[in-house]
Amino acid sequence: MRLVATILLLALSARPCSIARIQTIWSKTPGSPSQLFAFERDGRVGFIDAAGHIAIPPTIPGPIDDIGDFSHGLARIRHEGFVDETGQWKIKGAFWWLTDFADGLANATIEGPAHSRSTRFLDRTGQLVTQRPDDRVEPFSEGYAVYRVQGKKGLLVWKPVFISRSYPGLEGLIDRTGQPVVPATYAQVGPVSGGLARVVLDGPCHIATPEGYAQGTPTTGYPTSCGGAPDDAVSPCATGFIKPTGEIAIRPQFESARDFREGLAAVRRGGLWGFINPAGEMVIPPAFQQAQSFHEGLAAVLVKNQWGFINRAGTIVISPRFTEVEPFSDSFAVATVTKGENKQSFYVDRQGNPRFRRDYLELSPFVQGLAAVRTGPHHILYIDHSGRTVFEYDRKPWGNGTQENP
Repeated sequence: MRLVATILLLALSARPCSIARIQTIWSKTPGSPSQLFAFERDGRVGFIDAAGHIAIPPTIPGPIDDIGDFSHGLARIRHEGFVDETGQWKIKGAFWWLTDFADGLANATIEGPAHSRSTRFLDRTGQLVTQRPDDRVEPFSEGYAVYRVQGKKGLLVWKPVFISRSYPGLEGLIDRTGQPVVPATYAQVGPVSGGLARVVLDGPCHIATPEGYAQGTPTTGYPTSCGGAPDDAVSPCATGFIKPTGEIAIRPQFESARDFREGLAAVRRGGLWGFINPAGEMVIPPAFQQAQSFHEGLAAVLVKNQWGFINRAGTIVISPRFTEVEPFSDSFAVATVTKGENKQSFYVDRQGNPRFRRDYLELSPFVQGLAAVRTGPHHILYIDHSGRTVFEYDRKPWGNGTQENP
């Protein structure tokens, strides 16, 4: 048995997981209506307002990493519950998992007997609206939530070494009562956005992600603990859009797609990305290696391995010259340029001009007039649109020099 485990470990290590960039600063969610911003002091968390004044004293114990942004007047405190904008507890309980409020509801997973779990949907008073026994239910959007049924049992196959293969479950949509309105028949379902939900058909194919990766389906399974797609799942699965009633709105015909945003959705056809409208009409022809969604009227596109931005007419308004970009928020975008082994990130305005270019180690989006930036291992600044510091704090190095829960 020990030999089998060793062989399995070697097989998995042959295709290592990609490691995401570690976020060490707390940042608000773009589009957030709240004007409160979290900070940490002496191992406790509080909130400031947009002017940099302390609105909620730092009395919440623990690091800032798992503190939610305010939504519907409540902020999630790890998986313990929610506080209001005065810092008072409004919902508290023993939750196995907890999400921020979205569309007026929060998902709270409760662990039951024999490690069984159920997902409860709580309103702003903490009252139970409904619940489901599913392992996974995504946050609500426009009155609906994506749910996934349990996939078939995983396998350990010899090929020519032992490979673990797990199978995700099929996905569908539920309404606010917890009842399925779209049965779980799709390999993947996106949140309802602009009245439509992105869907991927299941089959002996792979899900082509917008980032350019291949992911397995409930039919093909995940060949490694990192996900991925089997080598024989060559063709990308067909992607389209449905109405929340389940009716097909745009026939599945694309290799990949992003959700609708600002009335347009990025889609891939023939290996290139363009944009469609809710009628399914290609309003910006496929011409880009990759494309992000529109934010504030601009969308990032990849041309000759460099990122730039287009407007809704498909015209390039910021020339492709960045190695990485993030969407616009508060009329600023985070952009990165790489020269050799040197990488520098900074903010650009809507004309692509660098603003207050300094040696920030990490940047977050501007939201409600402020952005959090890191200037040292644990030193954080909140800056305004002119680059002026309105508040600063130092994070406590939890554990052995890392940001970990005590």
